[in-house]
Order: sequence, then C-alpha cells, then structure tokens
Amino acid sequence: MNGNDPSGHEADSSSWAGVLIICCLALGFLAAMFHWEQTRYQTERDRASTLLTAAELSAARAESLGRNMADPRTRLIYLSGPLLADVRGATLAYNEAIHWAALFCDRLPILEAGRHYEIWAGDDQVQWTRLASIDPEPGTSVYPFYWSAAPGRPQRIEISAGPRLSQQQSLLGGPIQ
Repeated sequence: MNGNDPSGHEADSSSWAGVLIICCLALGFLAAMFHWEQTRYQTERDRASTLLTAAELSAARAESLGRNMADPRTRLIYLSGPLLADVRGATLAYNEAIHWAALFCDRLPILEAGRHYEIWAGDDQVQWTRLASIDPEPGTSVYPFYWSAAPGRPQRIEISAGPRLSQQQSLLGGPIQ
C-alpha cells in the first residue's frame, strides 16, 4: 500500500478537520460578537439609568423651585453692583421662614480655582451671616440653596467673591424689603 486509500476515508477526514476549524472560528467569532453586544447593551442601560436619574433630579429641583417661589413668604430681592461688568443685576428669591433662596443671575463669571461666590445676609449694625457658597457653571442661571444658620433679621443681601471682609468687596447687593 502506498498510503492511498481507495475508499477515500483519508480525504474525508482532512476535509472534516477543515470544516471543524472553520466552525470553531465561526463559533468563537459569534461568542465575541455576543459578548460585545451584551457589553454595549449594558453600557446603554447604564447611560439611560444615569440620564433618568438626572432628569428626575432636575424635575424634583424644578418642583421645589416652583413650590418655594409660589410660597407667599418668598420675597424677591433685586441685587445690583458695579463690579461685575457682564452682570447687569441679579435677583434673589428669599424665604427666611424655610431657610431657602434661589439666585437668578445670567452670565455669572466663573472664578479662578478654589474661589467661590458667597451669599451674605446682614447689615452694618449686626453680624453678617454666610448663607451659601456657589460655584457658577456655564449655561446655568438659577442657583437654589438652603441654609442652616439663622441670620436674625437681616436688612441686606450681598454677594462676594470669596469671604466678605468689607462692604467694598460686595459684588452685588440689595436691601431686603
């Protein structure tokens, strides 16, 4: 025998080996594709969940903002000052009873790293109380906040860039009426 099988069994086994290799490669490719699709699907679900949470948080803030603005104890305080060229003025919705306020200000300049705008309540006869610190964000014009320390009966609201050391450092201010 010269190694040639007249029945062709040797040729069939080599062709099956090629088919098995191709099938294994195809199965490996399908498994990798399935894993990639599963990962992509999970990533999209995570992204959708994050967007849903952000939307719910935004809706809750809007609801709180609307409810607090509708409260008859909320007063509007018009703030002005010459030190911010791009800001002609701002308005603070102020509700002392629930310790809530919202600053409405377009184009509030972003400060250098580590500095914040601070909102103060008081007057020259009493001690000033810091109500909040805010960091402006591009495209944001409403900054709601709550405070815990009772400022007494303040006569003015002032905004400073950093700690308030004197009235000359007040960027915006206005009387509480």
